[in-house]
Amino acid sequence: EADVLFVPASFDERDRVATQLNFPSKLTEYTATGVPMLVFGPPHASIVQWARSIGGVAEVVDTDDSGALAGALRRLSADREHRIALSSTAMREGRRHFGYEAANDVLCGALCGEERTA
Repeated sequence: EADVLFVPASFDERDRVATQLNFPSKLTEYTATGVPMLVFGPPHASIVQWARSIGGVAEVVDTDDSGALAGALRRLSADREHRIALSSTAMREGRRHFGYEAANDVLCGALCGEERTA
C-alpha cells in the first residue's frame, strides 16, 4: 500500500546526460495505479520535463532542497482533492502516452514507414 509514488532523478552533475536521456520505465505502471506521484529531480531531467509539459500529472520538485521536498509532501498529505486531481490526470495521460493504442500507433507507423507518435 502506498500514499504516493516517488519518481526520483539524480541531481549529481556527473549524471546529467543520463537524467536528460533516460526516462523511467516504471512510469507506465505508476500512471496506471491511481496513486499520486512525486517527481523529484533537476529541471533538465526527462521525467521533470515530461511532468512539467503536461502539468497536473505529478507533484514536481525540481530543486535539491529538503524544504521544497518537505513542502511537497505536506501538500500531498494535507490536500485530498489535489491528490485526486494528480491521480486522475496521471491515469489519463498514462493511457494517452503509454497505453496499448499509443504503442500500437507507434509500431504500425514504424512498420508502415509513417512518422506517428502518441
